[in-house]
Amino acid sequence: MTDKATEKELQRLRRLPENKTCPNCGRKDTLFGFSAVCWQFKTFVCGECKSAHQSFSHRCKSVTMSNWTMDEVKQLDEKNGGGNRVAYERWVSGAPDGARVDEKSSLESVKRFIDRAYNQKAWEGPAGGGRGGRRDGRDDDRDEEPPRSS
Repeated sequence: MTDKATEKELQRLRRLPENKTCPNCGRKDTLFGFSAVCWQFKTFVCGECKSAHQSFSHRCKSVTMSNWTMDEVKQLDEKNGGGNRVAYERWVSGAPDGARVDEKSSLESVKRFIDRAYNQKAWEGPAGGGRGGRRDGRDDDRDEEPPRSS
């Protein structure tokens, strides 16, 4: 059972403005914040993105139904490398517009995006945040090879 101090801190983090926007699809929760945390990436995620993460065996915990320790909750704090702003900057911000998903995207599209962003690390930036980018130096999402110089 989660103790009261831990529950209070978890709810505080959940309600921070940056944690009320899903880092993957941009969906906003205007009430209490999202009820799921993708544990591997320390993010508060919407239900659709939770399903996509789980399809890749990324462990998700419920804010309300799971037991939490204070050590776990502290890891969700931005100052400890957790939270949606840090994850967005590290994993998602380098994604070109054409590759991004939104709250209207199909679950299959969200799964492809999650796979590219988190598993393939296609747009990974520095661990502390900061704008990511493609590892191959291209700034678009085309599958063909970039032109070569002669």
